[in-house]
Amino acid sequence: MQILIVEDDLDILEILLEEFQISGHRVDGAIDFQSAMTLLRANKYELIVSDYNIPKGSGLEILEYIKTLSERPFFFMISAEVELEINDLLKLGVDRFYTKPFDFEKILLDIDVISNKLLQKN
Repeated sequence: MQILIVEDDLDILEILLEEFQISGHRVDGAIDFQSAMTLLRANKYELIVSDYNIPKGSGLEILEYIKTLSERPFFFMISAEVELEINDLLKLGVDRFYTKPFDFEKILLDIDVISNKLLQKN
């Protein structure tokens, strides 16, 4: 699966990039809104995993952009903000929400579910 990770904490970004690659996914990383948008315009992703708070923008702004694409990728959001209203995020189009610290294995299981859905579509 082609995945874009948007995370401003370099330690978390590096761990996620490595773990997704080990799991067999093609993955790119961005540390802020502008670099994420550059990658989104240049590549086709099946999944975006974005932090809620990122420099120069927000995860919700990325979500608003991908909603305009003809083939909308799945969108997972991660955040240390526990006061976020998860139901509101789901209504906006967030497919999954994880609170930091998150369980990477849970994210991988959710990706497997999505991969299976995509395979059944094709």
